[in-house]
Amino acid sequence: MLDNLRDQANSTPFFQDDDDLLPPEEIYEEKKKGPFSIPSFGLTPQQRFFLSIMFLVEVCILGVMFLLVAGKVALPPF
Repeated sequence: MLDNLRDQANSTPFFQDDDDLLPPEEIYEEKKKGPFSIPSFGLTPQQRFFLSIMFLVEVCILGVMFLLVAGKVALPPF
């Protein structure tokens, strides 16, 4: 039983899709670009910055609303 497993393991390559790998020159070029040039979540750096600013504004507004509802901060009389 173990002999069959060893024979099967030796007969097939470990990585089936070696054709999809980049050549070393292209890997070096990708690393040279830096981490900020690679889009994460399919977004450009400008889009990620805009989303982070929008998230910051939303958290600040929700925090102020919570403080007002909890009565920890009162609005001044007008």
